[in-house]
Amino acid sequence: MARDDGGMANLPLACSSSGDLIAEQAGQLRRLAAQALLESRRTTTGLRLRFTASREVEAGLREFVGWERGCCPFLDFVLRTGPEEICVDVHAPREASPILDLLAAVIDTKRT
Repeated sequence: MARDDGGMANLPLACSSSGDLIAEQAGQLRRLAAQALLESRRTTTGLRLRFTASREVEAGLREFVGWERGCCPFLDFVLRTGPEEICVDVHAPREASPILDLLAAVIDTKRT
């Protein structure tokens, strides 16, 4: 049976953004995580991020997801909002596992 990855398997595993922009976006995500991250965990197909819901957090996550979709099309982002929390599921091809590890490390609020 073929795996349905939405065509992600055919996309190159490369980011089209500059190093400065990547650092800026990582900083934004780190600030959102420090402010509102409830959980970060790996799933069978990627990474799940749960945040406490607020307008500011939602706006920041929408901006981050929009940027990521433009520079890393091999990642699939699903953002779901609710009254109490915002969930971001990141799905990726198996070969992109190191990129998911890097994303998880960026939002690790226990790191200094």
